[in-house]
Amino acid sequence: FPSHDTASIVTALIGTTVSFSALAGWGYFTKRDLSGWGPFLFAGVIGLIIASVVGIFVESTALQQTLNALCILIFLGMTAYDMNRIRDMFWSASDSEVARMQWFAALSLYINFINIFISMLQLFGNRE
Repeated sequence: FPSHDTASIVTALIGTTVSFSALAGWGYFTKRDLSGWGPFLFAGVIGLIIASVVGIFVESTALQQTLNALCILIFLGMTAYDMNRIRDMFWSASDSEVARMQWFAALSLYINFINIFISMLQLFGNRE
């Protein structure tokens, strides 16, 4: 497997951090209820999985770039949606429930971050 050079990894990490932070902040501080986004984003993730399986057999560069761009958009949306949902859950939870929900919150945001980072690296990264 060809590896990415250090500059493209750092660039993808900075881009991921900035975009993830912006959407997480917006999801937390917005007054809008983003709960309606959930079904559409989940359908988008299912569509990405199906298209990725098709992409294994097709091996199209254009398809891979499109999937990476869609993955970034969908998981940035998931970041805002998750932060909005996490904020609402934590405000209405008791102290004992908060201890359990911290793991769920951290895992869901971590999965979003990693998917955005990998997609940005594949889309914008230079291979050696």
